[in-house]
Parts: sequence; structure tokens; C-alpha cells
Amino acid sequence: MVIHGNSRENVALIVNRFYGIGDWDCNLGHVVDTYKHQLGEDYIPICDDPGGNEFIIGVCGSPDEGQVFFWPHDNFFDDGKDKYFIAGSFNEFFDGLTEEEAE
Repeated sequence: MVIHGNSRENVALIVNRFYGIGDWDCNLGHVVDTYKHQLGEDYIPICDDPGGNEFIIGVCGSPDEGQVFFWPHDNFFDDGKDKYFIAGSFNEFFDGLTEEEAE
């Protein structure tokens, strides 16, 4: 699935998989534990791209509550930002997803 819109310079970002609950490598609890030292308590990962970068959402009570961002887990962008705004809510993010055929 691909999200278009408010991402870096309107480039398409690919969503590889959404995290869930269960005994598998996409377990939300495992992913939250993996990145909590980098994300702090204000964000949780909700899905990733094929390169392992994360889409994160601001948790309840945080300054970015409910907003979705793209977060490259291992580097910063050239402008020094460590995350990029994607959508004002999960619903807006989800509604912006489109399915595209592989070339």
C-alpha cells in the first residue's frame, strides 16, 4: 500500500505491514519495546515501510496526539528533522492509502 500527500515533497511512501497483537514478528508490543528508547513515550510505531522505517502516531496526551509521522529509525533527513508529518489523524492516514500494482 502507498500513502501520497503530505510526505516529503509529495513522494509516495510504501506501507509494508501494520503491527498487530500475536506471536509473530509484527507484534506491536515487541516493536514498541524495540523503539521506546528512541521514540520516548509520546509516539508508538503503527506500521513500517520495506526498509524498516516506521510510521508513528502521537499517543493520547502528547503534543502530537493522533497525528501520523514518517520516522526513519536509523538516520536523520538532510534538513535535520527526525520525523515528517504525514496526516492529522489515523483515519486521514488510512484513507490516504492506495493499492498499487508492482511493476
